[in-house]
Amino acid sequence: MPRVLTRQGDVRKELEDILAPLEANAADLPQLEVHRLAIVDVLQDIRSFTADQDIFRANKQQTSKRLRAAIDKGRKLLTVARVVLKQHYGSDNEKLLEFGVQPFRGRSRAQTPAPETPEDKPQDRLKAKPSEPES
Repeated sequence: MPRVLTRQGDVRKELEDILAPLEANAADLPQLEVHRLAIVDVLQDIRSFTADQDIFRANKQQTSKRLRAAIDKGRKLLTVARVVLKQHYGSDNEKLLEFGVQPFRGRSRAQTPAPETPEDKPQDRLKAKPSEPES
């Protein structure tokens, strides 16, 4: 039972392996001449498409590299624009919102609770409360 070829490389190798004996025995197998020529054409197409695929892969890598460089440049330009806007309008000006820049609004300080004095403690109030005389 012939094995099932699932990978492209396996099919290409099998085609190349069968082509050499077909060419060597072309005189004995005239009925396979049409198929041999078809195998030659298919192998030529496979080689051409593989080369195209390699070129596309290389172009994709170059394009991705150029895209990353453009994105980095864009980030730097955004940073410069934001700094210049803050310098021009002031870092706390609400006009910065038009440009998508958060104005500085100060920091709200956390209120620290005043230290409790002994007279403020509820436990002390209960203890300090004079007891009612019993009648």
